[in-house]
Amino acid sequence: MKKLALIILSVYLFLTSLQSLSAPLGASTAITQLPVIVDLDADFEDVTALAYLERLVQLSLMGQEQQQFVPPVVTMVCTGFGLCDNANNIKGIYSLLNMIAPAIGSGREQAQLFPDRHFSTEIRHEADNLYGLLKEPMGSSKNDAVEVLWDKLKSLQSGKAVILALGPLTNIADLLDRYPQSEEKIDRIFMMGGAVTVGGNVAYDDPIDFPEYTQSEWNIFLDPVSASKVLSRRHSFQVYMVPLDSTNFVPYSQQVFQQFGALANKTTSAAVVYQLLQKNPQFYKDPDNTVYFWNTLTAMLMANESLLSDPSTEIRKCRIEVDQTSSATSGRTTCTGAGDINVVTKVSSQLFYQQLFNSFSWY
Repeated sequence: MKKLALIILSVYLFLTSLQSLSAPLGASTAITQLPVIVDLDADFEDVTALAYLERLVQLSLMGQEQQQFVPPVVTMVCTGFGLCDNANNIKGIYSLLNMIAPAIGSGREQAQLFPDRHFSTEIRHEADNLYGLLKEPMGSSKNDAVEVLWDKLKSLQSGKAVILALGPLTNIADLLDRYPQSEEKIDRIFMMGGAVTVGGNVAYDDPIDFPEYTQSEWNIFLDPVSASKVLSRRHSFQVYMVPLDSTNFVPYSQQVFQQFGALANKTTSAAVVYQLLQKNPQFYKDPDNTVYFWNTLTAMLMANESLLSDPSTEIRKCRIEVDQTSSATSGRTTCTGAGDINVVTKVSSQLFYQQLFNSFSWY
């Protein structure tokens, strides 16, 4: 399935500790009390990821009085899908989820070395109204993404943040290049991207324009230079990489659609995801167009201690090399030996779905 709308946003949330919840589908526990900046693709599946994070915020506030939701910061990276003209569609997601509309910043429109790597105009326009969720596009933003990110990080004073990067790493690499001191403000990065022990999805998704790239995953392929700056250099912060190796365990399906339908009258977040699936049945019915929980899984590994530390979750410590050439292996991520990158290669699909639907069930 194509990563259909490369809008990357940064959402500033405070995920406070969640106590273990006793529910039919399992327990969910947030692991970080640090501020979280989310660099999120606002394509089809990423609506679910954002809805999941919204549920964690709501659950963390249950039973507490006079809680104040911190307005998020949103940045959009335009490498790849290039939907900068509709950056404010992100406000539409927040509106649907009954969240405070954030400020938005836009990143640069072309990746280093490979400015022509992106999806077709036709595919980009599929996301113009968030796959049918919005009546019309909501326009662009004039704020600079990197400046928005740095303003938020430096406002933390002596504190640090966790970054959840769910698309090409363009904005994150640009942040580190422009403001090297920002590294001191980052505690960890959880990022979705790459394919280490499995095949990629670029040639599978687009056999006409990119038939030779069988080993590459889209988020890395679209901007391998930025990916290398984050994955192949030594940093003071930890990096957790969630590649296709692990996301392949958690596809959308008819059963997923039915479960969200059963929860749609309980929470707004579940209703939004259910509406999205209703309008786009090809993403869970068509075996040749399968969508996976790429970003929702990455968000859950960041926010859910029981999944990250479960014995069924396999994590390899790797030195990651990103192919930055123009050859057929461009964008390939290779584990060349022991290193500092925590590569999640396997998760329990049963545990993931239990945690997911438990979060969407409570209200």
